[in-house]
Amino acid sequence: MSTASTVPFRSLVAALLLTALALPAAAQNCTNALDRAERSYQAGDFDATIERLTACLDAGRFSAEERRQAHRLVGLSYIGKDREADAREAVAALLEVAPNYEPDPALDPPPFVRLVSEVRRARPRTSRPGAARVASTDAGFNASFRAHGMGYSDSDDDSFTGAGGDVTLGYAFSPAVSLYAQLSGSAGDGDGGASVALGGVGLGGRFHINGGRAKVVPFVGAAASFQSATFEFDGLGDVDYSGPGGEVEGGVLYFVSPALALDAGVSAAFTSLGTDARPDDISATTLRLGVGVSWRP
Repeated sequence: MSTASTVPFRSLVAALLLTALALPAAAQNCTNALDRAERSYQAGDFDATIERLTACLDAGRFSAEERRQAHRLVGLSYIGKDREADAREAVAALLEVAPNYEPDPALDPPPFVRLVSEVRRARPRTSRPGAARVASTDAGFNASFRAHGMGYSDSDDDSFTGAGGDVTLGYAFSPAVSLYAQLSGSAGDGDGGASVALGGVGLGGRFHINGGRAKVVPFVGAAASFQSATFEFDGLGDVDYSGPGGEVEGGVLYFVSPALALDAGVSAAFTSLGTDARPDDISATTLRLGVGVSWRP
C-alpha cells in the first residue's frame, strides 16, 4: 500500500463540511419572511409582499403552516392590487395546502372571502380522508432504509464489490432543507479471495428540489463521515483500518402517499484510512447505489 496525499483530501473534506453547513444556513433568508411580509402588507406595499413570499414559496423554504399563511397574504395582496385572476390562483394554492381553511370576515376583505368560497365550490370533491394533503416533503422528522450495491477502491490498488444497507434518520427544517444522520454497513469480495467489511456513520445536510410541492422530489446532499474497514487477505489474517472523510450524494424521492416515498440514490464517500500497523494512510473511495423507502410521519 502506497502513501496518500492528504492535502487535496483535507481540502475536499473541508469543502464538503462547508456545503453541509451551508444548506440549513440557506434557509435563513426566509426565516422572518412572513413577519416582514405582514408588515409590508399592512403598510400597503403589496408588491414587496408578493415578491418576498413568492421567492420563498418557489424555493420550498416554508412548512405547511407557513405556506398557508404565505398564500393567504399573497392572495390578499393581489386583491389589494385588483388582480382577481392572480388572487384566485393564490387562493387555490391556499386551499391545496389547507383544504379546510375558512376566512375571517372580521379581518379579511369581502372580495377575499367571496373568492375563497368560489374557489372551494369549484374544487373537485373527494371522499377519501387526507386525499388533499400535499404528497411531498414537509418539515419534521423522517426516516429511510436502503439496500445498496457497493464498490470500493483505494490508493493501494485494492478493489472490492459487494452489497449492504444503510439507515438514515433526519429532521427537515423546511420542505427543502434537512439535516440527517446515517449508519451504513456493507461487505465485498476482491481478487485472490480477499474480502472487506465496511462500516460508516455520517452527519450531513440535504437540499430537496421542489420540496413540499411535487410528487417527484430530487435531492442533493453532503456529509462529514467516519468509516471503518476490515480487510481479510489469504495468509495475512484481518487488518483493521479507520478514518474520517466526506460524502456527496444525489437521489430522488417518489411519493406513493403523503407519508411514504420510494427512495433511490447514489453516493460517493472519500475517506483517509489509517492503522497503527503502518505510518501512512490510504485514500479510499466507496460508491453506493441504493434503493429503498422513506417514511415521513
